[in-house]
Amino acid sequence: GFGTSPEAGAIGEAFGDYLAVEVGDHADAAYGWPRKTDLGCVADWDSSSYSTAPHCLRRVDGNKVYADRVGEVHADGEIWSRALFDIRGALGARTADRIIVNAQFGFRADTSFQDAALTTIATAQRMYGKGAADAVRAAFKARQIPGIE
Repeated sequence: GFGTSPEAGAIGEAFGDYLAVEVGDHADAAYGWPRKTDLGCVADWDSSSYSTAPHCLRRVDGNKVYADRVGEVHADGEIWSRALFDIRGALGARTADRIIVNAQFGFRADTSFQDAALTTIATAQRMYGKGAADAVRAAFKARQIPGIE
């Protein structure tokens, strides 16, 4: 039942995009499967027939903030996926992935960006302490998620 609100739907889409980038990066590092484009690009292989180079279905490294929401889950998901991408940059892939996945078990089906961010911060605090929680908080604050101080 996850994704019953527009923001929860965007979070779900963002997680899928983040995971696609993360798995692609791991495959490149572990097996030498080269990315066709840069790390922040999602599904370059899928978008080549309908986009201009560089071909990206979406990006996880854009500059959207909460005020840029348009009510479309894929577009709004770019706000959330950027926060996840920044968490990865701050904490490393393994630590970030553990926090991000574990936090989702605490999300309601209709969660908001604010509630999901607070849950993710609390998960980082519980799992890795204040430093990790501060890094996660900074990522969501940079996306101007309301209520994140």
